[in-house]
Amino acid sequence: MESKQKLEALHLQIQDMLAGYVDDELDEREACLVEAHLAGCEACARDVVRQQMLHEKLGAIPHEQMAPAQKSRLDNVLENALQKNGARHAALAALRRRAGHWFRFVEDRWMAAGGWSLAVFLAVIMVFNASWRHPDGGIPMVEDVVAEYQHIAVSPLPNAEPVATAQPPASWPRARVLASWRTRISGKPAQAYAVRSDNKVLLQVKVGEQVFYNNPKVRKAVADAGRYEVLEQGLKVVALPLDHGGLLLVGPPEGMPDAGTMSLKSF
Repeated sequence: MESKQKLEALHLQIQDMLAGYVDDELDEREACLVEAHLAGCEACARDVVRQQMLHEKLGAIPHEQMAPAQKSRLDNVLENALQKNGARHAALAALRRRAGHWFRFVEDRWMAAGGWSLAVFLAVIMVFNASWRHPDGGIPMVEDVVAEYQHIAVSPLPNAEPVATAQPPASWPRARVLASWRTRISGKPAQAYAVRSDNKVLLQVKVGEQVFYNNPKVRKAVADAGRYEVLEQGLKVVALPLDHGGLLLVGPPEGMPDAGTMSLKSF
């Protein structure tokens, strides 16, 4: 039992050192200790990979440095919050400790825009969550259409366009249009269609070329295979090129139509 407690204590100690390890800020003894731990701890090894990806993601964000007065004000706000009692502030303190150097890195980039301590913590949380969900950084249009599908799954279907005249880009046997409406994907206008296929509801979203071809992974997959496919939060997303844009088809994997039965309209 005592040996297990020592291992748990070492694990927590190593977790606090991971940010410094990624930034090459540890001395030789500390670095060796971390590397020995990583060899046998899959969780910490994954954490190191996430932090490395976070560094690359944040490094690509154009930024202005914070003014000295802003830095001072931010430090005061943080210290006041961390000195208060309660689980909420303890959680914030833990986040700052775990984030390590990344927290200081985010301060310079996000606070120059005028946000303060809560914005910093939210920024760190959102980017870390994005890294966990998307090891490759994610594709904004995919994230948006999945969010659109999740919304219609728990809300009444919007129906801004007449269903009788709605012509979705893709059709296949036993598919019936339930609703059609305008939405926005990656900040650009898009046309959405809810389609019932047997006992499943699928979402078709027609987007413009600027949105559809924005991501290099999508461009390569379309050039090589004629489509891009990915599983996102339990849903399958299929991206198909159209004459003047692209189609994003979203739904449960088991409900997606067979490619051989599906036809695409030209627009």
